[in-house]
Amino acid sequence: MGDLIRKELVNFLGKNIIVFFKYVTISYNIRKSGKLLSCDDKFFVVDEIKDGRSTYSYDFVVQVMEDKE
Repeated sequence: MGDLIRKELVNFLGKNIIVFFKYVTISYNIRKSGKLLSCDDKFFVVDEIKDGRSTYSYDFVVQVMEDKE
């Protein structure tokens, strides 16, 4: 699953995205959105609207999509 998400994120570089995370200890998905600044083999960086620049690993990502708004 992680490889597919990494390949998808490369297509979204510089665009606004929505990312959904699923953690073991939480029963619902967490949604983050913002502009995708960079991505590599282990991490990706999103400039979030509310939280500023954040770095995430691919471990808990379940879905990523372009934000059309």
